[in-house]
Amino acid sequence: MKFSISKLVVFTVVISAILIKVTDKNFGKNGNYGAVDWDNFGYYLYLPATFIYDDLKLQNDNLVTELQEKYDLSSSYYQAHSIHNGNRIIQYTSGIAIIYSPAFFTAHAWASLSSKFPADGFSFPYQLCVLIEAFLILFLGLLYLRKFSLLFFNEKTTTLILLILGFGTNFLQIASINISSPHIVLFTAYCIALYYTYKWHESPTVKNIFIVALLTALMTLSRPNELLFAIIPVFWIGGVFTNIKDKVLFLIKNPIQPIAAAIPFVIFGIIQPLYWKYTSGEWIFDTYINEDFKLLSPYLSEFLFSFKKGWLLYTPIMVFALVGFVPFFKRNQQLSIPFIAFTILNIWILSSWDCWWYAGSFSQRSIVQSYPIFILPLGFLLQSVQSKKQSSYIVSPIIVLLVLFNLFQTYQFNQGILDSSRMTKEYYFATFLDTKPNQEKKKLLEPLRDINYIPEHENLRRIIIHKKSFSTIDNTFDSLNENSFIKEGSLFLTKEKPTYHSFSEPFSEIYDTTYAYFFARIRYRSDFPANENPFGIVAKVKDTKSGKIYKQAYRGVEHISWFEQGSWSSMDLLFIPPFLRNENDSLLISLQLLGSDSVEIDQFYVEMLSPASISKLNSKQYLNDYHTIVEGEWSNAIQLAKGKNYEQIDSVSPYSSTLKVKNEELSGRRIVFEIIGSANNEESNETYAVISITDSDGESSFYESIRVDPEIMWHKQQFNFKLPKEVDSTDVVKMYLWNKSKIPYYIRLMNVKVKQ
Repeated sequence: MKFSISKLVVFTVVISAILIKVTDKNFGKNGNYGAVDWDNFGYYLYLPATFIYDDLKLQNDNLVTELQEKYDLSSSYYQAHSIHNGNRIIQYTSGIAIIYSPAFFTAHAWASLSSKFPADGFSFPYQLCVLIEAFLILFLGLLYLRKFSLLFFNEKTTTLILLILGFGTNFLQIASINISSPHIVLFTAYCIALYYTYKWHESPTVKNIFIVALLTALMTLSRPNELLFAIIPVFWIGGVFTNIKDKVLFLIKNPIQPIAAAIPFVIFGIIQPLYWKYTSGEWIFDTYINEDFKLLSPYLSEFLFSFKKGWLLYTPIMVFALVGFVPFFKRNQQLSIPFIAFTILNIWILSSWDCWWYAGSFSQRSIVQSYPIFILPLGFLLQSVQSKKQSSYIVSPIIVLLVLFNLFQTYQFNQGILDSSRMTKEYYFATFLDTKPNQEKKKLLEPLRDINYIPEHENLRRIIIHKKSFSTIDNTFDSLNENSFIKEGSLFLTKEKPTYHSFSEPFSEIYDTTYAYFFARIRYRSDFPANENPFGIVAKVKDTKSGKIYKQAYRGVEHISWFEQGSWSSMDLLFIPPFLRNENDSLLISLQLLGSDSVEIDQFYVEMLSPASISKLNSKQYLNDYHTIVEGEWSNAIQLAKGKNYEQIDSVSPYSSTLKVKNEELSGRRIVFEIIGSANNEESNETYAVISITDSDGESSFYESIRVDPEIMWHKQQFNFKLPKEVDSTDVVKMYLWNKSKIPYYIRLMNVKVKQ
């Protein structure tokens, strides 16, 4: 057998991928060998659900989550969604499961005959067999890529193409750590389909057209957008066909060929609708419940150039492949056109996905399967460079450097230095040549968005962006909430009216930064056990264009330890929004009763913690509701009334809780003193909102009071004060209520706003 360097490169790439995989620090950790985890879990789930558990409708959630936890396959069960009829529907289509079925059935026979491994679909035999098949698929794909390249280029150019692809792009990282992902399977399908597309145009046999159609149909069943590949064989001009008309006439004269091509599309085309119909009752079902395409406004610049996951930033060598379309077009204009059209449309579609960074991967993993399309432009560019010595002297060192750069960044990624989805410009340059992870530098990454705490290093500004006290003495329906009602200063959630939509704002109206943290807080009382009558706070993020909810969180009284039946208490929900798709997407916060017995809500707040200035909400607040939120230096209330424990001021204790603020924060500012309260007898009550300034010796330099309207009961009242500009910075401003009469006045809330 004649020695071939290009074959040696194929073996080298495959062996390198295997070595990277098996030496990875996470390989085999907690029983997870990285074969059927994360997204791959969803693609593979069809097989065990159908052939082991007889539960394709996935009605047994506990079983799936137990398997995920047992083998550490995923942090959550996001791969299948609960739908209207109580079933779960798998997000991904079934093509990859069909491809991995030989590995599954082999492993199932092994596990069934073994006493060592459970036949549960995910134990070691299943994961090992999937990995073996995946690496065989990789090997087959590279062999066909080599064969396809040799149809156009010599051994030297083909060897260079394989070296650039295998070691100069993110292909190596996907082909090793993520070997069982759809990208490598589809990569191989592209390679074989391209080879037989060429063969059919040279020798238009039924076998050749059937193979191309079979692979294209299977790719489409694996990821529907791969149907775009059909552009290549349909509009390919070459071989015995000099134009499209010749090809159409040939197919008309030989009807067996289009029939042979249609068979795979009919067979594979009905599989997914049958599954959707069986699971959901609908022939067509959008399983991407939380995500959508933005075909009219794709994230092109982010997809290609961003520090978060820009393809050409992290895989710069592919610039040469894009430039290569110029010599490709000059060499063979007719053949280049479908390749150019595919590339433009493919990048457009891939960058239209809401999650355009495609989660955990190095560079853009979604484009890896279509790398065979770039073989021809890259090859023609290399031929052009090789024919000109001066160009070769310039381009060759750049290619070598870019290959080495890619290998180094692949190492950085596998070591956890480069993050899979949280990269920023600051962190990229701070770790540019690092060889070990640095926890201090990781503070420069985007914030973690799947946690339920605020990191200690965050320096945040706090502001209350929404508050609701439900203050009224009459039964009345809230105009924004037909499903809830307010009575005597409280919101009541009932079986008939279980939801209260309290807050809805576009993020662009709330803050001017890339992220923020939100606390939603309530004060509540329930006469029933928490587990028997659960209720709580729901936060959602809504896509303004598609209307889809792409993050949701819930926290209820059943999740807290301090719940006391029949007593007033407080709870909160910390919500961290995901990476926003659009600045006009909205934050929605509501209260939800999941039980059947009524509960009473006394206060509701939304507080934002942001790392930067908040131009749209540029005011400072000092709020005191005595139980849920106390912002600022308020003194303790001397006496609280029975029932809801509102503060009571009367002839015995005439002064309310007092806010003290250093004047340097308030000098020359406009103060809005806001209260919610009520008097027992509005005719006799005489209560004042007071603001005073005292110096370091206790002497008063400013005093102003405004009488509270006693006829306004449990509704908000506001009092405006203007502080003098020239006051000593050591002076202290005090704000409080003073009851001059003997009739008690009850205070539910005091809030001081400082305006510019």
